[in-house]
Amino acid sequence: MDRFRELTAFVTVAEAGAFNAAARKLNASPPAVTRLINGLEARLGVQLFTRTTRQVALTEAGARLFADAERILGDLAAAEASATGAHDVPQGVLRVTAPVQFGQRFIGPALRAFIDAYPAVKAEALFV
Repeated sequence: MDRFRELTAFVTVAEAGAFNAAARKLNASPPAVTRLINGLEARLGVQLFTRTTRQVALTEAGARLFADAERILGDLAAAEASATGAHDVPQGVLRVTAPVQFGQRFIGPALRAFIDAYPAVKAEALFV
């Protein structure tokens, strides 16, 4: 679990470019994020960031780890989504075109029920 937290903190700091900004994104304190990064660097035996008073930048080792860590965290999120069936939920845009009377009488109520059941779907109805 600590490795996951360390990698998440590392990727967030690298993307944000600052420990304080990363801490805000992670809902953590800046010292907690610093401890995670320091622990990761100690465990790996390499410096991952070049730190200045105003910004942080990835070292060469940090850039290599960043590419792998981003892929690993993405794969983990995809695996969790797959396990929970998130890919089975309809999402996207549903466009419906129908005559006015038919649309108002049948399509409208059915579309409303569908959107209530699947909030990840955005509906666009055109009754002509």
